[in-house]
Amino acid sequence: MNHGKHGHGQVNQPGRSPTNENAMTQEHDKLQLIQKARAVYEHRQITQQRMADEIGIPRRTLEEWLQGRRLPQASGTTLLRRWLGD
Repeated sequence: MNHGKHGHGQVNQPGRSPTNENAMTQEHDKLQLIQKARAVYEHRQITQQRMADEIGIPRRTLEEWLQGRRLPQASGTTLLRRWLGD
């Protein structure tokens, strides 16, 4: 019986390492955080510049997050959570 490489009953699958799954979870969490921030931004009907100023980041960085071109790093997610009151 093949118990995978480490003998724990799991068969190793390409592209599905614990590290990759953790990165995918982090990416998903960041995307959800950005969606939540976008909803608050739209509800408040503020400009991206005002939102960026309130968060404490450059407007261009915020624009890239909101448009999905980039994801925030750890410090950016902390700032977004503070802005959202999470």
